[in-house]
Amino acid sequence: MLRGTFAWNSWKQSVTPGSIFDPNNLVAQPGQTSGANQDGGAVTGLPNVASQWTFSLNGLYQLPYGFAVAGAFAGRQGFPLEYSVRVRTNDSAGSVIDVLTSSVGTYRLPDVYSLDLRLEKSFLIGPVSIVPSLDVFNVANSNTVLSRRGRAGTYNARRDTFTQDQLFNLIRSFQSPRIFRAGLRVAF
Repeated sequence: MLRGTFAWNSWKQSVTPGSIFDPNNLVAQPGQTSGANQDGGAVTGLPNVASQWTFSLNGLYQLPYGFAVAGAFAGRQGFPLEYSVRVRTNDSAGSVIDVLTSSVGTYRLPDVYSLDLRLEKSFLIGPVSIVPSLDVFNVANSNTVLSRRGRAGTYNARRDTFTQDQLFNLIRSFQSPRIFRAGLRVAF
């Protein structure tokens, strides 16, 4: 058995100039999109939909003597790395906004690839089927960086000062390491 998928995406939000509620290139908060955007209206704050390509290939082959091998290979473009500056505005309320320093997609995390493999053997003992298996996830033991902290710092408009964020560019998550799993399935 063999199955493969491939997707190429160009997900954009098109708005008219009258729809823009703030001319800054803002980082969107969960559940909303940004106002203006330097890259022609691409949605920011939604990196999970911002990979332009993704693919997967899965297969299983039954060998003689009740053995079967299976594999899954998947990959996708790295998510956008949204560098931003937190701005404490000059207004009387002391509002705070997060402004992107460049268009979404200008900087990206590395592309992500993963290979998983499985070996199993079927035994029939009367009406009972026993299937021991061994799985290996992330065979190459890739430790690809999946997210980083993108806030460079805070600009205070009242004092005209910039303070660098101590956690800037800190790795927030990376691909899970190689994992082995042994299993046993019994059916009767």
